[in-house]
Amino acid sequence: MARRRVKLVKFSKSEMEYDIPPNLSGKRLRREGRGLAIVKRLVDRSRRTVVLEPDVYKYFRTARKVNQALRLVKKIHSARSKDKKSA
Repeated sequence: MARRRVKLVKFSKSEMEYDIPPNLSGKRLRREGRGLAIVKRLVDRSRRTVVLEPDVYKYFRTARKVNQALRLVKKIHSARSKDKKSA
């Protein structure tokens, strides 16, 4: 049976006091690194994520398609607001 290699890591006091948000897993943190800056970056990245409802997902299966549709809505909205201002 192969031996497992274990690397002992000493954490600073600030790292030990920080509470990890529940949406971050230990596996993800191990892959990204260590420290408060890494945790903050991962939290910021997860805040930019939007969850689509199943009926919307049927039509927009990729982020690219969702972004195209939202840009079109934005363009239509800005055109309508310009028309109202000029009227």
